[in-house]
Amino acid sequence: MNRAIVVGSGISGLRFSLFLAEHRSVLLLTKKEAVESNTNYAQGGVAVVLGEDDSLDLHIQDTMKTGGGIADPEAVRTVVTEGPARVKELIELGAQFEFDSNGKLVMGREGGHCRKRVVHCADKTGREIERILLNAVEKHPNITVMQYHFAVDLIMREGRVAGVLVLDPEGKLIRMSANLVCLSTGGLGRVFRYTTNPEIATGDGVAIGYRAGAVVRDMEFIQFHPTALARPGASSFLISEAVRGEGGYLTTISGERFMKKYDPEMLDLAPRDVVARAISIELKRTGDPHVLLNVSQLGSEFLRRRFPTIYSTCLLHGVEIDKEPIPVVPAAHYSCGGLKTDLFARTTVPGLYSIGETASHGLHGANRLASNSLLEALVFAYRGAQSAREEPDIKVFEDEVVGDINSKPPCGMTDLYSERLNLIMSQNVGVFRNIDVLQKTAFELTAIRNGIQRLVDAFSSRRELLELSNIALCAELIVRSALKRKESRGLHFLEGYPQVGLEFPGTNTELINKVPRPMIWK
Repeated sequence: MNRAIVVGSGISGLRFSLFLAEHRSVLLLTKKEAVESNTNYAQGGVAVVLGEDDSLDLHIQDTMKTGGGIADPEAVRTVVTEGPARVKELIELGAQFEFDSNGKLVMGREGGHCRKRVVHCADKTGREIERILLNAVEKHPNITVMQYHFAVDLIMREGRVAGVLVLDPEGKLIRMSANLVCLSTGGLGRVFRYTTNPEIATGDGVAIGYRAGAVVRDMEFIQFHPTALARPGASSFLISEAVRGEGGYLTTISGERFMKKYDPEMLDLAPRDVVARAISIELKRTGDPHVLLNVSQLGSEFLRRRFPTIYSTCLLHGVEIDKEPIPVVPAAHYSCGGLKTDLFARTTVPGLYSIGETASHGLHGANRLASNSLLEALVFAYRGAQSAREEPDIKVFEDEVVGDINSKPPCGMTDLYSERLNLIMSQNVGVFRNIDVLQKTAFELTAIRNGIQRLVDAFSSRRELLELSNIALCAELIVRSALKRKESRGLHFLEGYPQVGLEFPGTNTELINKVPRPMIWK
């Protein structure tokens, strides 16, 4: 029985590994600790139709509306319809979601949802899901987990994936054979200076897949979470949308409830793109450094029980949320685009699968509906594993060490490129965009990428340099995709172009690298 290699230990990689391990051996690679992933930081929960007053059609309508006219209807129906069974499997594995005194799941509401349908474990749902999946993975005899192993590139043979080139903790390059590979490395938020993503979110999976010839889709749609904590050193901490779902509301520093100007129907529970733009406009209008999220009216006891992580983290940064409002600003949060897949998680490269934020399954369209991401990961992990069972057992080489990395780039050069890239992406490719500025940004990104590549060529493949190379490639894909979309839709707001939505069905942007980078091991 030949093995599969799964890259990434978030909900996507773990769940796919567990499903697939019933039929073949799995090697799960993660570049840091297995527990470190975007999943672990997910506060809100899983959006799923399990409530008595809810329906699959309502969830589908909310997802399609938020997706701005380009969400794939088949993908939406697939995820929403199959989601309840996948969530029930988590409960059977031991996930401690919140139940009321009658034994019914407690459902929360978030932006864009017309019903309460978000199952949660206080404000640490991602951590709870990660816990139970890791526990199951560690006990499974067919799964081997290798921590601190960085996937550099895919190995190709006769037009299909044959393995992964891996950098181990000692600096050795190892060719690892596989009959299929699944890229589930999470997001790319570190492209931007201010992001809710952890340091590991460097877009590795998107970059690796693209270099191997995979098509990427909808990279321009970067979701900015409206409410990241606005305190020095805390920009990566988001204040869950569930806070507004429980009755929190936004105001300017002067006390004006401004959301009624931007979405009088949904108000503070409007979709994320609407709220993020509204906050950005208000900050520009007032000159204030942040807006305020008011929650003290919910009561100290409720806040400590429902949002213990938010309560304690804010307190560490000097904000007593039961006594004062929380200062918040938008920050890069989620990429709706990624490696294009079908409804069985297969990319356009034979033998290559992708799940989660690394992938673009068609669910989110131009804007992700809150808490749909964990549901998406669960559904496509199952569907991908069913398809992967049929992959042929082809082993063309033995694992072997093929290189040793010892050299280091000049002191300061990596940081210099990183800081410049983060700055221009945050300033020029944020909530609001401009064609002329995007064109200048694309030109500068090409120069930055060339400089980074010279460092890679001269000083070998240090992990921090490889991550920066991946970040730079993802940045260029975002900008190139944004330049192709001559309209304002969902998360892509282009100055001088009117906002369109469901009444103007659109198309997806797709990019493919005709000449894969020569780093791919031959």
